[in-house]
Amino acid sequence: MLTVMKFGGTSVGSVEALERVANIVVGTEGNKVVVTSAMSGITNFLVACCEDLENQREETIEVFEKKHVCVAKAMLDEKQFAEFMEEFTPRMEAFKALLYDEKAAKSPYYQDNVTSQGERFSSLLLCHKIRSLGYKSVALTSEDCGIIAEGKPLNGNANLRMTETQMGINLMPYINRGYIPVITGFYGVTKDDWIPLTFGRGGSDYAAAVVANALNADMLEIWTDVDGFMSADPRVVPNAVKIDEMSYAEAAELAYFGAKVLHPRTIEPVRKKHIPLKVRNSFKPKEEGTLISRFREYRN
Repeated sequence: MLTVMKFGGTSVGSVEALERVANIVVGTEGNKVVVTSAMSGITNFLVACCEDLENQREETIEVFEKKHVCVAKAMLDEKQFAEFMEEFTPRMEAFKALLYDEKAAKSPYYQDNVTSQGERFSSLLLCHKIRSLGYKSVALTSEDCGIIAEGKPLNGNANLRMTETQMGINLMPYINRGYIPVITGFYGVTKDDWIPLTFGRGGSDYAAAVVANALNADMLEIWTDVDGFMSADPRVVPNAVKIDEMSYAEAAELAYFGAKVLHPRTIEPVRKKHIPLKVRNSFKPKEEGTLISRFREYRN
């Protein structure tokens, strides 16, 4: 059994949330691959930096570094924190260099590169929290895994065939050796230059579906801060109820027409290989959420 588990920004947005998520991951049976969003608020923060780089870069570096280091220090012991910093420091230095790289700033993909930094550090935090619980885990970027993207800046699409080939080479050896890989969501890399290309806002759901497709996973779980798909917007209809099961087509339609439970493009990569998808609430891990699969279509 191979489960791809994606956790959104609020699910990895604090010490308590990361600890809760780490326990969800290690408590799941079989092999696991985790995909993370950036910590809540970080992507917006990085977008603002790009819009006023000259005046924002120093504050961005200071706030970004302090936030991630403080969270790590609060949830890891002294030895674990030192191990975290060994990986954190070179990533942070690379991020600082990027913000001061005038040549890179002229690239049409510069904002993709900057705004994808949040996932590189949230994945590192979760990886080290999982390690602190006694499990083997490795933090991998989209570059490390070979999530291949193509298209225009800030709106990439995954090349599923090439990604499957790359992941077989780069990711499967870790899974086969019993590691829990924690992967950056939100972006892939161009096939020729390996330049970061984001999948659009909320694109970590889509990235997780791409990973599930590439690995021929048995299940994709999207862990968020809602109970699943609802019969109506509960803020408008107080007696709205959770939908237990739905088809790929139903979920895709709701997502495209504004239900903010899933990124609209999440369905297609798993639908292609009949991989069931569950939407679950990381703050209520005992709840089953909404199951999306082809079998619902057969029963209609």
